[in-house]
Amino acid sequence: MAMFLMFFISCTNEELIPHDPDGPVLNQGRVVFNVNTGKNMVYTRASADDEQAIRSLGVFIVKPDGNLAEGITRFYEAKALTDKKLAVSIPVDIMETPGVKAYLVANGPDKTQCDGLKTEQELLDLAAVIKPEE
Repeated sequence: MAMFLMFFISCTNEELIPHDPDGPVLNQGRVVFNVNTGKNMVYTRASADDEQAIRSLGVFIVKPDGNLAEGITRFYEAKALTDKKLAVSIPVDIMETPGVKAYLVANGPDKTQCDGLKTEQELLDLAAVIKPEE
């Protein structure tokens, strides 16, 4: 469960999902988070049990050069969820940059680890050693 959600988006001007997902998409699991940059919208899904097990979330925005964007809050406790939503402020200039990626890691690194990461590779290396049973 440690890395219950990890997703990746490329924030170009392409509209990935222009409206709410249809029934078959929703039947794959609850819509837990969506990323809406104004240009793109991406949904991630999980079971209700997995959603209830969230204790913390790490949000990581990766610039095209492979470095993590600075000045964005990376660590959130579950209590930061409002109506099962997490508000994350990401500067428009970053999200409108072609090739930007976003990762969401649940129950993974703590605040110190999140803040200490500098590159996408460091994030992937850390995520690879997270044990699901934790």
